[in-house]
This record gives sequence, C-alpha cells and structure tokens, in this order.
Amino acid sequence: MDGDHYLILPQGSRLTGTVSQVQPAHCMKKNGQLRIVFQELIQPDGIQEKVKATLESVQSGKDANVKLDSEGGAEATTSNARYANVAVSLSLAALATRSDSDDPGGGASGHTSGRMAGGVGGFKLVGAILGACVQSRAFGYTMGAYGAGMSVYRNFMARGHEVVFPKNTAMQISIGTRAAAAQPETPNSSGGQ
Repeated sequence: MDGDHYLILPQGSRLTGTVSQVQPAHCMKKNGQLRIVFQELIQPDGIQEKVKATLESVQSGKDANVKLDSEGGAEATTSNARYANVAVSLSLAALATRSDSDDPGGGASGHTSGRMAGGVGGFKLVGAILGACVQSRAFGYTMGAYGAGMSVYRNFMARGHEVVFPKNTAMQISIGTRAAAAQPETPNSSGGQ
C-alpha cells in the first residue's frame, strides 16, 4: 500500500534477491553483519519486474539487537548496559576485599557482607548464600575475582552477536523500479531523408 490510499502490489507478490554480504561474529565483541539485495518482483499473476529494493526496518525481538544502515545492511548491536554490568562486578569484587573495621586484627574470615558480595559477583544467588555460610575471606576474594573476570570476558572479549532473522520475520522494504535501458537510435530509424 502507498500509505492508506493506493494498492501498489497485491498480496502474494514475491521479492527475490540474494545475500550479498555475510560477516560472521568474531571474538572481542565484533558483531555479525548481513546485507540482502532484492532484484526482482514477481506478482501473483506471473508478471516479473526488475526492481531495486532496500531493507528499511525489521521486526525483531527484545533481545535481538539489530540496527540497519542507510543502504539496508543489518548489523547486530551490543547493549551499552555492558559497561554498567562490568562496573557492578568490579564493585562487588572490591567490596569482597574490604576488612571489618570493628574486628581487632582484621579477622581471618572477613565480614559476612563482603563474602556475600564476592559470592553474588561470582555465582549470583547461590554465591551469596555460600558467602554467608562459608566463613572464609579467601572464598569471598575468589568469588569476587571470578565474577569480575567473567563479566569482563562476557562483555568485552567473548564472541559478538550474530544477525538472525527467524522464519516469518516481518520486514519493511522500500521498492523502486529500475529504469529500462534506452535503446540507442540508429540513423535509419528516424524515417527522414
């Protein structure tokens, strides 16, 4: 439809095209890229027309972060929340190293909140429970360091995200027709003398 007014293509029309570029995701959070080029439009009555079409938008799920460039190429994106995730993990690891100032001599087991913070950084709820139960400062340090290290790895060094369009993904495509090549006029075809 052209807005809400004119039917341009009937239901059942097909676009054919090719994948012109595929860039798989790599380590160091390099995300995948995909470029599709549409070349032909086939209407339900069999009429075929050469077209130049570009991908304008894609319906994607909440966790399928995909952005499109001006030429219709799709690229997976990474959320900026990764910086906050790493900051929280590093803060929990630092909290696990804190000593209890009320304990003369520093205490061999450290304080419970520090051990729990280290446990949360390492293994979330299970780590927090273990941090409260296990009376070992080394346990809190280890869990905090593990959590901070895993957070840095997952958010900055691991493989990036792939571009994935599941079957029946809704896409908005801008279609323009290609101008037919003009036939050069020959001197004899003018009809004049």
